Amino acid sequence: MIENNPFWEIHPMHLNGYFVSVRGDVKLTELSENKTKVENITWYRIHITPMFYWKFWGNTIVKRFQDSYLKSLKITSEK
Repeated sequence: MIENNPFWEIHPMHLNGYFVSVRGDVKLTELSENKTKVENITWYRIHITPMFYWKFWGNTIVKRFQDSYLKSLKITSEK
């Protein structure tokens, strides 16, 4: 993660290794001749407490990324 800061470069210790993306996958399932279901799956680990709090934010951030990726994929594939 890179933080934008107009003054100096900072390296917050709590960001080093506390959110680890393990794997990502895209699953395509043909529904009909002209329709395909696309699923984006991400596996990740969080190593920071309190877990319930950071898991909520991790899920929220990953979901936003996946939605953005799938929207971009949809636009590109429908052109």
